[in-house]
Formats: sequence, structure tokens, C-alpha cells
Amino acid sequence: MKKTSKLLSFMVALITTITMFSTTSFASTAKQLDLSEWKSVTLANDFTEDPLPNWKIDSSGTSVTQTINGRPAALIGNVECSNAKIEGSFSVDPTGDDDYIGFVFGYKDIGHYYLFDWKQKKQVVSDKGTAEQGMSVKLVNTGETIKETDLWSTTSSGKKVKTLYHNGISYQYKTVYNFELNFSGEGSINIVIKQGDKVLDNIAIDDSTYASGKFGFYNFSQDMVTYKGFTTEILRPVLKANGGDSKVDLTWNAITDATSYTIKRSMTAGGPYETISTDVTGTTYTDTNVTNGTNYYYMVTATAAGREGGNSNEASAAPEASQTPPTTEAKLKVVLEVSEALRLSVDNDLNVNTQMSWSSSDPTVATVNEKGIVTALAPGNTIITVKSADGSYTDYINVLVVENADDYRLAIDLKIGETARLTVDDFTNTANVTWAPMDSSIANVTSKGKVTALNKGLVLVSAKDADGNIIGRVYVRVRE
Repeated sequence: MKKTSKLLSFMVALITTITMFSTTSFASTAKQLDLSEWKSVTLANDFTEDPLPNWKIDSSGTSVTQTINGRPAALIGNVECSNAKIEGSFSVDPTGDDDYIGFVFGYKDIGHYYLFDWKQKKQVVSDKGTAEQGMSVKLVNTGETIKETDLWSTTSSGKKVKTLYHNGISYQYKTVYNFELNFSGEGSINIVIKQGDKVLDNIAIDDSTYASGKFGFYNFSQDMVTYKGFTTEILRPVLKANGGDSKVDLTWNAITDATSYTIKRSMTAGGPYETISTDVTGTTYTDTNVTNGTNYYYMVTATAAGREGGNSNEASAAPEASQTPPTTEAKLKVVLEVSEALRLSVDNDLNVNTQMSWSSSDPTVATVNEKGIVTALAPGNTIITVKSADGSYTDYINVLVVENADDYRLAIDLKIGETARLTVDDFTNTANVTWAPMDSSIANVTSKGKVTALNKGLVLVSAKDADGNIIGRVYVRVRE
């Protein structure tokens, strides 16, 4: 393994957590979706000459046909979708058009959702852009106004719409397509499109921007599209394990209609597993029959209607004796909002992360997985610890979880034109220090550590030694 830097650095990223599930089916049955109370939402309104959609729901509430060639719109469901599988079918009657059909999920509002869209043929429209033939999965994530061109173009639309996946497969008229959406809420998205028994595509995407949200059908400039027979069911528990001092804390998501949970443990990855507790009614469990420094592997099953469901993912942790972080490390904290995720790293090579042992001092506040990905769960403070396998390297970072993280960034506060002085110690060792702001348009720093505020914003200033190693960081907030 490469020599690891003694500085624990971090990067905000789109988190790519992959959860593997057992192939055993869960005991609960799929529930038919009742479309009768679903609401139509227009997703872009800049082309007012385009007509509004017309969703015709049948009397049973299980099928809907969109009959208008008009604006981009969605028929949105009335329940949250997370850790769920949704299945159904759609088809297009021939009308001479070849535009977008699909669905949205993780829907928060018209600026925040995932979009699966499907275009029959490539089309270039002068005032909208190029729509490529095929299926796409897009991330809509913006506080700005969404325009039709943002949703029409297959390529990413600036910071508003990001294309996560695209293929070149076309759909045909009068053909029933079956689809399955598995939305774990843990960063794992799987979409399977079939024509009969033939799998047209099995799409796997890792993105945790949205952990939950509503599901709905999507149309853009395509009429006579029918969606029918949609069902939903909860996936298996998603398990997390965190080692403490002579204990391992387990947490998992609640499963609808489950009356109890069973905890299983193994000393080796992949099993064999033995049951260590049954009839657990909550979604947490602490295993105290453990030895510090030993790896343990866990699975959880849910019981509903007297039947035990399939295994959760396998989660592992090693309990370790408590260590008090150095007081100098406790002065600054990383601030996260509830449900926000952050990647920590100990080296430029992210594979080094998996060679380390990660733990959270309070997993009810935030958890950390084997890849160094921290997930904020509830307001509070926790300490994330990383250790090398041989114990030669240990480091800490403090995490503060709040309701509105953007309001909390401990920083030097300056008005435009004001200055401040930075140093790494008592001014005796500044000759070999290089100062570097991440955005010099907000503030610049001289070789002697003098900061000058230039434009409104928040910037992270780093101090580097003669070898280019970062030895200190501080935020600078500039106000008008």
C-alpha cells in the first residue's frame, strides 16, 4: 500500500454507494397503485403555445392514457418512494409522432427529481436542441427555472439537468414494454426494460442526490401513451454496521408491514450465518458479544404476516477500544445537512479508502461506510475515525450535522476590501508556506498570509508546505 498522508482530507461528491441484495424474495406482496388521486404537474412552461397534458385515468384507477402532444409534464403519485420496487407497463399508439415517454422518481418539485425518458427517433429542433434516439436517465437539480430546452436535449443542460445514462434503443408503436424500477434510497438505482421476456436494457446507476421522493409518469410532445398495471413493494432492509468500544451498532430502514426483525452474524464474509437475536421490533440493535479488533459480518431479515423475508445486504464492522481525539483536531468541524453525504479520503487514490477501517463515534448522527462515505442522519456531533490495518496510521475528523448546513460554515468573515492575516504557527515558520485559495476571484492571499476580500462568496484557503502537502485549511466568507 502507498504511504498514507497524515492529513485526512475530504471531497464533496456525488456519492456512489452500491448495495448488493440477496436474491431471496421478500415475503410481502406487491401493492397495486391507485392512480385516481394522482396530480398533473407541468415541468416547463416557457412555450405557452404548447397545450397542457390530458391524463385520462380509467374507472379502475389502474391505467392512464396521456392524449395530448404538448408540454413536458408528469402525473405525480401521492406517496413517497424510497427503498421500493415499482413495476408496470407502457405502450404508444401510432400517431405519427416519435417523442418522449417515461417516468420520474425521487420527485421533490419541478427542479428536483430523477427522470427516465425514452425517445423513438433523433430530432433536432432549432429552438430546443438535439434529442437523441434512445433511453436516458437524467438528474434534474436546480433552483432556477426549467425550460423545455433543458428537458429536450439529451446532453446535460449546464447545472440544471445532468444526463447520467443514455443508450440508442428505440421504442415501437403498439408494443407493450414492461419496466422495473428499484430505487434503494441508498445511492443505488436499477431500471430494467423488457419487451416480453426479452431484456432490452438493465440500467445500473450510482447516485445519491435524492434518497426519496414521489413517482410519476412522464410525457413530452408525445400523445396516446398508456401506462397501466403499476405495483409497488418495499425492498429488503438496508443494513449499516458501526463498530464501537466492545460493541457493534446495527441500523436499518423500516419495512412496511414488518412485525419483527431477525439479526444474523458471521465471522467470515458471505457466511455461514447464525441467528443471534429474533423478535427485534425496532430498527436498531447493539451486539455486545464481540471482541475488539475482530471483524464481524451481519444480515437482517424482516418478518411480515408470519413469514420471514429475504436477507438484507451484508454489513461488516470491527469493534475497537475508544480513543480520545487530539484537542487540536476538535476545533474545526465539517458541516453536513441531514441526509447529505460526503466522501472522505486519505489519499489521491480512492482505492486506499477500502484498505482502512472507518468508524463513527455516534452512528445515530452520521454513519461512515468502508469507502469513507459519510451519511448525515440527525442533528448532532460525531467523530469519524480512520485507521490503517496495521495500526500505524490514525486520523480523525469532526462532523456537525444540522438542519440547514448552508447556514453553518465556520469562517473568517470579511467585507469586500477588508483584509486578515493567516499563519500556521507563531509566525516563526512562514518562509516555506504557500497559500492557495480554491477560488481566487473571491479572495486572494499573499505569500505572507495576508487575505484580501474581493467578491461575495465562500472560499476555502489552504496552506501548503515546501513539499506541497496541505498543512492547514480555513474558510473565508466575503460579504458585500
